[in-house]
Amino acid sequence: MRLIVLAIVNSVILYLLSMLFKHGIVLGNDKVVSVLAALYAGIILAIAIFVVPYAVSKSGYKKIKNENIRLPIYLVVDFAAVWIIKRFAFVTGLGITNDLYVLLTAVLLAGAGFTILRRH
Repeated sequence: MRLIVLAIVNSVILYLLSMLFKHGIVLGNDKVVSVLAALYAGIILAIAIFVVPYAVSKSGYKKIKNENIRLPIYLVVDFAAVWIIKRFAFVTGLGITNDLYVLLTAVLLAGAGFTILRRH
């Protein structure tokens, strides 16, 4: 359930950012309409965040004990995921012109993901 909620919240954030920064963040292309581009990217980003605890456990750590370290981890994961998604804009439909927009998007998505996953 949290995966679905996070994917929807990520999609809404991406859609709102594309409306605010029309020349910096673009959803959609000739193959993917804007709403589907937001959904694709939101789902990919939610899956990337849900893989983090599994990856941490496989790396040898039992658990992330300090709750405050999760936000920077989510930020790094979201930054990498958004950057990869934007590099494959011809498939995903999410185009971002500059790395500062990637950072802004990652900060907002990491904050939302941290808030959603912390409350459940």
